[in-house]
Amino acid sequence: MPKPRPTHRISRVEELIQRELGQLLITEINDRRLKKVTFSRVKMSPDLRHARVSFTVLDEADAKYSATALNKAAHFFRKHIAKELDLRVVPELFFVYDKELHDAVELVDLINHL
Repeated sequence: MPKPRPTHRISRVEELIQRELGQLLITEINDRRLKKVTFSRVKMSPDLRHARVSFTVLDEADAKYSATALNKAAHFFRKHIAKELDLRVVPELFFVYDKELHDAVELVDLINHL
């Protein structure tokens, strides 16, 4: 059976959640180690009940701590999303480190070295 393609609604909800999470990091989070976090992508499940939020950090050494802290704060983020966005169902949030940025920097460094 073919995989369903993402709909415009799913893409729009992903964008809204990413924007709202970014705002919450700027305005509501006091942990200075999380101030270096940037949300790179949100991937929703087809039923909009789960959201996988990819993030990057400048220093890869902070990635594990950041993932733990963000997942512990998932309920806080979800509560604010419910208040700010008009969604029928507020998705469960799962935060994962997006290693693509780090890999891209390493690749550029390798090319420059050659």
